[in-house]
Amino acid sequence: MTISGSTLNAGTAQFGGLVYQATGYWNATAKDSIVFTTGTDNKANIFTGKSEKENPSGLLVGTGLLTETNTDQTKTTSALYLEVGTWGSAVDSAYKINDNAVVLKIGDSKYFDELAGITRFDDAGNSNAVVSLAVRYSSGKAALIDKDSTTTNTYTGQIGKENYKNTKTRYYYNLDSYRKDKYTTDLKNITSEPDLVLWSAAQYAAENIRTCFRKKITSTPDNLFVTSISGNLNLDGYSYYPVTPLTPVHIGSESNTGSDTNLTFAYDAMNTIEKTNKSFSDAEHQHYLMQHGLFYNTSHGVLVNEKSNPPAMLGRIE
Repeated sequence: MTISGSTLNAGTAQFGGLVYQATGYWNATAKDSIVFTTGTDNKANIFTGKSEKENPSGLLVGTGLLTETNTDQTKTTSALYLEVGTWGSAVDSAYKINDNAVVLKIGDSKYFDELAGITRFDDAGNSNAVVSLAVRYSSGKAALIDKDSTTTNTYTGQIGKENYKNTKTRYYYNLDSYRKDKYTTDLKNITSEPDLVLWSAAQYAAENIRTCFRKKITSTPDNLFVTSISGNLNLDGYSYYPVTPLTPVHIGSESNTGSDTNLTFAYDAMNTIEKTNKSFSDAEHQHYLMQHGLFYNTSHGVLVNEKSNPPAMLGRIE
């Protein structure tokens, strides 16, 4: 899809450049899936509206959450999984915003998102929309992020190279690769880093999109679904965020005769590279809380095997 010469004037309201609100599964991973350009008439796409800290606008989607409010609470009833491929100057770029192709008229606001304005309902909860971007090696395989000591390979702004802030959206990386042939499994026994990231996305996501990351599971008081996380898992280079598990978790082999379990985070190393882009400790950017630990909160049981390394479950202690 190529967009050129378009105009959207939302007045003083929040907006979505393509759609205001979206839920369900959106895939834009093929080359040139979404391209903003000036076209043959050399006219930019102009978007006018309001984009504030608490209600940021988005170039593709304004909000990826459908919520319902009753007398005592607001809850997510449906959410978006936005799966985007590579971007910018990548050879197989799926998402391009060409030079001078987009003009934003949002006043002097520093809050905006080039993908989706609002996707986060609650860091601690299980009711969020999910955004994933792809990073590839030349072979086409998913690349680790923030491993180059001199520059980041995570998403950087394409509109005038502006690094817009957004407290309302979180970026994952390479979920499209990790979930291939995996979303039909229950991820009950996790022994690899990609599976752990995929499991975490399923915990973070709203109910209607969880089956994008693993098949539907059933857990009852009489028949608990227990997830086992074991092995030597090094999360250096992965977009892992702490989550609140939906069901009990067993850290380590279910048998004491199994091998040791170690979970390694790389907050310092990765954030040193990321500081000039989207710092992991900056609550106003899209990588906030990355590599901060395994769990955000727990409302179900967590059993740690004696051959596990509990301190390694902590990424960043503040």
